Amino acid sequence: MREYLQQARHVKVAPLPSVLDSPLKSLQQSLDALEQRRGTISQKVQEVIETLTRVKQLHAAVKAEYNNAMTHTSSVYPEVRPITTVLSMD
Repeated sequence: MREYLQQARHVKVAPLPSVLDSPLKSLQQSLDALEQRRGTISQKVQEVIETLTRVKQLHAAVKAEYNNAMTHTSSVYPEVRPITTVLSMD
């Protein structure tokens, strides 16, 4: 008996298949797919942030030029003042 136990100690036994193997494998595949999508979404978020930053800078420049032009226009053409008041409502 002792000899049998010593030999049995070195024998590797494969685990029996479980009813959870398939759902676990499916879950792991879903998690892997979500991780890939997360990476793609993170890249798109970074692109949107960069684009928004450029748009904000452009908006500020255009708004300054617009306000400057409207100031000169309304002082030269007083009849334009009512229109500029409506257009400048934000």
